[in-house]
Amino acid sequence: MLKIKNIKQGEIMVSIKLTNRLESIENEIFKHSFQQNKSLERLGKIYLDLIEIKNQFLTTNFIEFEKSELEEIRYRINESILNIKILIREKKGLNIDSDIRQMKELLGLYQ
Repeated sequence: MLKIKNIKQGEIMVSIKLTNRLESIENEIFKHSFQQNKSLERLGKIYLDLIEIKNQFLTTNFIEFEKSELEEIRYRINESILNIKILIREKKGLNIDSDIRQMKELLGLYQ
C-alpha cells in the first residue's frame, strides 16, 4: 500500500482504486497462468482494463507520493500489460519473442 504524506482525499481514493484494480488483475493473470482457461475475449477485456489503469495513472496528480511508490505502481502496470499481451499472443499461437525481450528489459530496469 502507498505511504501518503499530505494528500487531498480525492487523490487518496484514486490511488487506492488504482492499486486495488491492479491487484485484482494481477491475481487474475496469475490464476490464468496456471489454469489456462480464460477466453481470448476475457483476456482482451483484461488488457483494456490495464490500459485504462495506465491512462488513469498517467493523469493522476501524485505529487505528494514517494518516487519509489510511483515506480512500483508503474512497474506493476507495465509488467501486467506485458503478461497479458503474452497470454493473448500465446492463445492466438503468435510469436512472443519480442514480448519476452521487453519483459527482460523491464526486469533489468528494476534490478
